[in-house]
Amino acid sequence: MFSTFGGALLATIGLVYIQENMSWGLGYGIPTVGLIFSLIIFYIGTPTYRHKVRKSQHPAKDLLRVPIVAFANRKIELPNDPSQLHELDMQYYFTTGKRQVHHTPVFRFLDKAAMKQDNDIGSRLPCTVTQVEGAKLITGM
Repeated sequence: MFSTFGGALLATIGLVYIQENMSWGLGYGIPTVGLIFSLIIFYIGTPTYRHKVRKSQHPAKDLLRVPIVAFANRKIELPNDPSQLHELDMQYYFTTGKRQVHHTPVFRFLDKAAMKQDNDIGSRLPCTVTQVEGAKLITGM
């Protein structure tokens, strides 16, 4: 709290004085240098984070892929049983440490992206139910 109030006090008294009596460029230059300095400190400290970011696929890729595959499979009829949709084995989720997301009934038209198909030449690999549910979650926002 002290640093927040100290920064606000410095900004209202010190920077206003500098802008009015010296120059606007110096008044804007001081916060810019402070921001650059804080970003450098932030990036230097990233290796010491306790919780590391896992290298994985980009969620935006799934967000784009799911509607495209669902549109390509638009003529296929959805099964009544969601267990017939494509999902990876539980062993995959245990070994990689990823979480499996279970099927939900909202935005059912996106479920067509997880339809298992006969492996014809030129057929797309289906998305997993976890990928589809991630896209549903973002779409529902």
